[in-house]
Amino acid sequence: MGEAPIRIFVAMPFSTMGTSAAWADVQEIRRELFDVVARRLAEQLDRPTDLVIEDEKKVSAPIHDSMFAEALAADVYIADLSGNNANVFLELGVRWASRDGVTILVTQDIDDHPKFNVGGNRIIPYGSRPGELRSAVTDIVAAAAFGLRAPGHIDSPVRRNSERITIARTELDGLREEIARLRDEQAEEIIELARRSPDDAVEILSRAVRHSPTNHRAHFELGRALASSANSAEDYSRSASAFRTATRLRPDSGPAWRELGVVLGKGGQLTEAADAFRRAVSISPEDHETWSTLGGLLRRQARRGDGDFDTVLLRQSRDAYRKATELNGNDTYPRLNEARITLLLAGEDPVSRAAARAYFERLEGLARFTVHELRASVATPGRASTDLPWKLLDLADCLIFSGRGEEGLETVRAAVNEIPTANRASYLDSAIGPWRDALAAGILEETETRFVTQAIDIASRAAAHSY
Repeated sequence: MGEAPIRIFVAMPFSTMGTSAAWADVQEIRRELFDVVARRLAEQLDRPTDLVIEDEKKVSAPIHDSMFAEALAADVYIADLSGNNANVFLELGVRWASRDGVTILVTQDIDDHPKFNVGGNRIIPYGSRPGELRSAVTDIVAAAAFGLRAPGHIDSPVRRNSERITIARTELDGLREEIARLRDEQAEEIIELARRSPDDAVEILSRAVRHSPTNHRAHFELGRALASSANSAEDYSRSASAFRTATRLRPDSGPAWRELGVVLGKGGQLTEAADAFRRAVSISPEDHETWSTLGGLLRRQARRGDGDFDTVLLRQSRDAYRKATELNGNDTYPRLNEARITLLLAGEDPVSRAAARAYFERLEGLARFTVHELRASVATPGRASTDLPWKLLDLADCLIFSGRGEEGLETVRAAVNEIPTANRASYLDSAIGPWRDALAAGILEETETRFVTQAIDIASRAAAHSY
């Protein structure tokens, strides 16, 4: 496939060459001058040429769109300044502003100083006499050939000392896409590095978001890293900021909305957290983890203090846990929490209280099996599970509320020993809350009250020595 033709565009008056022009026939000028220039240039560069004069186009469209497009696109732009036509000067200004070259000025009025400070540039004279024509053709072809052979040469007085360049919008968009792709690739590498270096994850991921600020996953992973090491409201606020950015970049990311809800809840912003969870379940209605976390948030919102609870919110919390159980029936977390809330809702009804306790008894087998499986995975190198403390606490509740309080307390102690010291406060605060709810509601029997109080004491002392 051969090279594309050299596009030569001539900007010249449409109807008259001006009162001082000795040669007024536009078609004759094209035939005797510009057609000859096009042929000679093709011969000299061994490449086809395509000569275009705006007035000859037959396309039905606004003329300025076409004229300015030629000013941007033409390989060689010839501006005929004969008669000082205002439109030609306008088009020349656009050309000078948008392209380094090749732009060539010609005129019949070499003795009539061009307007608008154009006279400081080289202007090639032409006329109808044979000698004038030969000289003009030679000079125009030489100027065009030089500019095409030296693409770094700038003949635009506007752009000569400017650091700006012009590229096609499609090329710019392509470059932006390529830069974004490369940044995302590097960000993914940094994220993987953070995964292999958990102690330095926050610092590493902070570098990832600085390097690739539009990478959704980098912000999401930074939010998780900040949340995992958070010890104060300020820490949770930083984590929430990262997750907010992730949700802004990917509004359809259910996990990002869910994790935003988690850290907002831990930071005490319960209403905003509930909104985030509801957004998450609307996006990912099959995500059991989101339903579980929504249940926990609603349970916290239901607390009014002094053992008083908003039963509407408690029922919404129970329903959220039930939905999580429907989606992932083998997970003890939503089942145990449903049992805890059922106990709270039982109130003074002996039948309902007995049914709630029976629920804990039925769940003991599943809780023991889950703990056994997680302990087996801990014994496998590289398979340690962060879920084990939670599942031990679930088993502890099954035992405490099924009449085996001493074994339940030993299980609470076992759970404490499985929690990394730095994380004990955040883990155990989540366990202490439901125990205090049960005490405050006044629904426990005397023996249960004693064991729940001791469980709170064990957990509180461990949480107080987290550092």
